[in-house]
Amino acid sequence: MTHKVMSSFASGILVASSILGGIYFFSSEDADAKETSKKEETVSATVTETEVLSEEDMKSELETAGYVVLTSDEYSKEIAAAEEKAKAAATEEAKAAAEKDAEKNADKVVYKTIINVASGMTSGDVAQVLVAGKIIKDASSFVKAVEKKGVESKLRLGVFEIDSTMSVDKIISTIFKS
Repeated sequence: MTHKVMSSFASGILVASSILGGIYFFSSEDADAKETSKKEETVSATVTETEVLSEEDMKSELETAGYVVLTSDEYSKEIAAAEEKAKAAATEEAKAAAEKDAEKNADKVVYKTIINVASGMTSGDVAQVLVAGKIIKDASSFVKAVEKKGVESKLRLGVFEIDSTMSVDKIISTIFKS
């Protein structure tokens, strides 16, 4: 573009923005003034038309509009009744959960076994005995847990009573020296 074309373009933008700015500046005051006067007229009309209502009239107007009107005593009674209902529901849920747990535990069988750890046994041998006694489900995971604790060479010699409710850590601490 040449210098003349660039100057003409800049002049056109300047003239257009000046015209738009003038329109905005002069028309915004008139619009604001008109809106303000309309609001003032509406407020003054509302104030003159408002009549003083009695308490019963206000209550009936609100009730016809779909609102519920309660005194503070009635409101307190409603809140207390709702809290009591919530407590009863929570108690019922707790009973249902307890019954469900009782059913689960009634079906659960506890296995007990006595293991005799003799000289020369390894953690793998102990794991096999525990699997045979239905104390643990997987021998390899038991051996890995023993190795993770670093007690695979610290077997205690003797007779131990183990049941299926014991955790793997508890079994390991019973049979192995820590």
